[in-house]
Amino acid sequence: MRLFTVLRRLPVFGIFLLLPDFAYSQSTNSVVIWPVNPVIESGERATPLRLENPGTRPILMQIRIFGWQQIDGDERFVEQKEVTGTPPMVRIEAGQQQLIRLTRIAPPSDGERSYRVIIDEIPIADTPAQPGTGEPRQAAAAIQFRMRYSLPLFTYGTGDEARSARDRAKDRAGSAPALEWRVVETGGATSLEVHNPGTRHSRLTTVTMKRADGTSLKLDGAHGYVLAGATMRFAITQAIAPQARLFAEVEGDSSSPMTHRQP
Repeated sequence: MRLFTVLRRLPVFGIFLLLPDFAYSQSTNSVVIWPVNPVIESGERATPLRLENPGTRPILMQIRIFGWQQIDGDERFVEQKEVTGTPPMVRIEAGQQQLIRLTRIAPPSDGERSYRVIIDEIPIADTPAQPGTGEPRQAAAAIQFRMRYSLPLFTYGTGDEARSARDRAKDRAGSAPALEWRVVETGGATSLEVHNPGTRHSRLTTVTMKRADGTSLKLDGAHGYVLAGATMRFAITQAIAPQARLFAEVEGDSSSPMTHRQP
């Protein structure tokens, strides 16, 4: 299976990784997307995703879904044939909305599976549609602003009881194995490597270092997803003090101690 990193492979003028309840592009023609944390629960075949164009001009959007992996501390997107987004390309007129269905097309597997929904804004020219097609004419030499949106998508298979995202986060905090950490030095840069030994993803919102003298410090840059069974690296600027303990807040819940992994 061919692996590639989408955000490096395809040229874009802007990238947004969406984490709040809804999000806007900062381009001239803004786009509203919700929810930005879609889930296909156990027993469900599809979940809706809505795009809204509150601007004054039409927009053209392309929707693709990739398998999401974390390998050797880096994010990888892989081609997959398990989940699809329909329609795959939409033109949204000013002030209108479009419903996208994220649909599971392969039989559900056990446990949690991770994907990324990539939504690209395709530049269109300020010209009338081609006669009889409804499609906009493309300006050959036009240079326009383009946005890319990347949303996490998780699916749950046989044996996974449908739960809300908050309930699932509480389950992880209460029963999941502690996240494991170590410091990695590569090329003069320092990274916090976090391993998730559990069967559900964790989204770090804050990592706090507590020193032996009782003082504490939040680590800049130590936030983001760590997928189930995966290892992720986060670039940090602060040094980890000797004998320090690290505590992680997962999706806004109370801090839990992390386990130090020996190099």
